[in-house]
Amino acid sequence: MRYYLTIIIILLSYITINAQVIVYHNADLDSLVAKHTRLSAKANSYLGYTIQLGAFSGNYSKSKAENLLNDFSSNFNNIPVNLIFDSPYYKVMAGAYIHKYEARYDYEKIKQSYPQAIIVPYFIDVKNILIN
Repeated sequence: MRYYLTIIIILLSYITINAQVIVYHNADLDSLVAKHTRLSAKANSYLGYTIQLGAFSGNYSKSKAENLLNDFSSNFNNIPVNLIFDSPYYKVMAGAYIHKYEARYDYEKIKQSYPQAIIVPYFIDVKNILIN
């Protein structure tokens, strides 16, 4: 019986399904998404970008995140870094950028030392945005 099931699964894996997904523009849905974004924003915050260096959960997650934060701070002392608790994760976030292309500039330098780093959209506290 087990062999029959295995053979059926193998045969089904070779069958491809051609499908087409059509997405229609819906103004009501766009309005709802914009409203949700506005309402979920924190006071004095801006939807921008940051570079997430790591996210840790489970045992010793806070100490792992603090170790990463300290290591990053010693290697890149000109980029602000924060430890954020976003249940159940301790996230290490570097920089605060209004546009994604601004984050990309620092990301190119960071990814050589921290290949797991990614650019993520995030509500940036206005006091963390540096204006040159």
